Amino acid sequence: MNRLVPVIFLLQVSLFLRGQVIEGMVYDQETGRAIELADIYFDGTFAGTSSDSAGHFSLDVSKYPSRSLVVSAVGYHTQTYPSFLKKGLNFICLVPRRYEIEEVTIGTKSLVRARRKNMEIFRREFLGTSAPARSCRVMNEADVTFNYGSDEDTLKAYASGPIEIVNRALGYQISYYLESFYHDRNSGTTSFIGTIVYKKDLAAGFERGRYERRRRAAYSGSCMHFFRTLWDDSLDDSPFEVRNSAEERLASSQFVQAGEDGAKFVSYEAPLDVYFYTTWSQMEFRKGKVLFEPSGYYDPLGITWQGRMGNQRAGDWLPYDYVPE
Repeated sequence: MNRLVPVIFLLQVSLFLRGQVIEGMVYDQETGRAIELADIYFDGTFAGTSSDSAGHFSLDVSKYPSRSLVVSAVGYHTQTYPSFLKKGLNFICLVPRRYEIEEVTIGTKSLVRARRKNMEIFRREFLGTSAPARSCRVMNEADVTFNYGSDEDTLKAYASGPIEIVNRALGYQISYYLESFYHDRNSGTTSFIGTIVYKKDLAAGFERGRYERRRRAAYSGSCMHFFRTLWDDSLDDSPFEVRNSAEERLASSQFVQAGEDGAKFVSYEAPLDVYFYTTWSQMEFRKGKVLFEPSGYYDPLGITWQGRMGNQRAGDWLPYDYVPE
């Protein structure tokens, strides 16, 4: 397998408080060469930009002053920078990616069949099986690579660049930077981690109403809807119900905590069942406290979902900018 050249990107940023716009340069530390098309963005939003041919970028961060900034580039691990407005950003390093996989040339019929089967699993587990997911298309499937032979029980997927998705049902063009993807063939469980930047809103003209109806349907009962409801302290007036293992209905005050700086967290010592009308989901906490925000964003590493919300994959996601019309 070709190894990536161990070059480190350095990102030097100046912060201008007027309008909360950050500007900076992306360049190669070893050669001093400007780096083009590095993505600088807020995960799950349209708020992002790319460096130009001179390595320069500027980004208005006023809508997300408390969110972490994400920097991604092809061939490097995505890096997240919290509290950038308070500290400023100087000399941010992106670490090269090295894939520990066996180099395989897809040529024989057996390997062609294996790749086709693996890609079917990847699409199903990554995009989901909902109506919007079935309308999604991965535009650069050739950039997705799988492990062959080294671990027959676990399917691992790697991407040499961002996975480019067109969601024809919800009307979005998306780039997803995949950090890891694991599918257990025995249990059928899947976990994947990455960051997403929304590149284009395809809803326009007379088609906008059709897209909006589908977006509202995807939003209704979603994780985003749930956490926005918790933030507004309107759980009792919503179609959501939260119950513990004893089937006792909980008030939000029993599992939502407020921090001194206005931040909010969810926390509970055991899994919680979340009902939206008659549909069921279960949230299990992997951290003592899990941060969430008014946009519906929450720390994805802090919760494991089962049920409906666990089945909502990339094909059902909406940008955190989304507001139902």
